[in-house]
Amino acid sequence: MPRKILVVDDDIDIVSAIETILTLEGYTVISAYSGNDSFSLINSEKPDLLLLDYMLPDMTGADVVATLRNNSGTEDLPIVLISAAHGLRAICEKMPIQGWIEKPFELERLLTTVRQYTSQTKNTSDWN
Repeated sequence: MPRKILVVDDDIDIVSAIETILTLEGYTVISAYSGNDSFSLINSEKPDLLLLDYMLPDMTGADVVATLRNNSGTEDLPIVLISAAHGLRAICEKMPIQGWIEKPFELERLLTTVRQYTSQTKNTSDWN
């Protein structure tokens, strides 16, 4: 079964590019454009990895991460921030996430990161 990736970013062009790249690599890709939308998709779709923008229209990526880490059903969901935020490394080093990718990102960096974290996750059928 293909690994499922949830991409959360308010930039439609970025989401479309990531969807295209990951779909061609055999992943199932689901998209959301706000933090609130991501929560319902996480609960219904049970993704194997969350690619999350830091600057969303309704909340920050840090808010999304905090909510997910405080929920027993999502505390172990691998999360990778993708952002152009100034000082991204310092922001991310303080967060309980697996990694980050700076925008603009290189295709190989995206693919390597996604492969790394989807190969370590359990299948969605193993979720509670």
